[in-house]
This record gives sequence, structure tokens and C-alpha cells, in this order.
Amino acid sequence: MKNGIEQNKIEMAKKMKLKNIPLQDISEITGLTKKEIENL
Repeated sequence: MKNGIEQNKIEMAKKMKLKNIPLQDISEITGLTKKEIENL
């Protein structure tokens, strides 16, 4: 279950990044670190 939740966060972050949402906002919403988001 945890793996599915983590994958969902990653997919959301990818979509937000494509919409040019600031990394700080993506991090706050998904709980992922800025570094994790930058590496997507």
C-alpha cells in the first residue's frame, strides 16, 4: 500500500512540474523533497 501511495505522489509531482508549479509548492503538497522533485 505504501508503495502505491508513494507512486501516486510522484505522478502528481510530475504533472505539477509540467504545469510550472513552483517546486516549493509541489514539495508542500506531496511531501516529496525538492531534490526528489528535481530528479523527476
